[in-house]
Amino acid sequence: MVSLSLSLKQSAKVLKKLLCLRLLKMLEGRAVVGETDMSPVMQEYAMLCASEALDLHEVTDYEAIARYIKKKFDETHGLAWQCIVGFSFGSSITHMCGSFIYFHVEKLAFLLFKDALFKEDQAHMGLACSKASDLVYVKDSDKTIV
Repeated sequence: MVSLSLSLKQSAKVLKKLLCLRLLKMLEGRAVVGETDMSPVMQEYAMLCASEALDLHEVTDYEAIARYIKKKFDETHGLAWQCIVGFSFGSSITHMCGSFIYFHVEKLAFLLFKDALFKEDQAHMGLACSKASDLVYVKDSDKTIV
């Protein structure tokens, strides 16, 4: 008989990992990516955040869901993330390369991107504001989601 003794903190970490895997499995097949230029790891994190937000908030509280996802991405990937959640919206945006995803879970749509004109990012990259447009990927998507 093997005895496993985990501290409360270690047990919490293991439980959190199992929960994250379970949440990703729940979204698998339900979340459909419409368009993205994010890395696969970042896409998975976006869908995980969406799943967590849907568990924490009413499905009709789009603002709280969007705020939760934005906060998570601001914390993990730097400031200037924007998130739009809803059933029907149009958009025309400019975003940083590698930071755009549009996906939906059933009929609820999620648009997440990092603002391309955020001054702290430009300063961090050593770019003047007028040079920022040289490095951004412009995404004009005037789609209405039904």
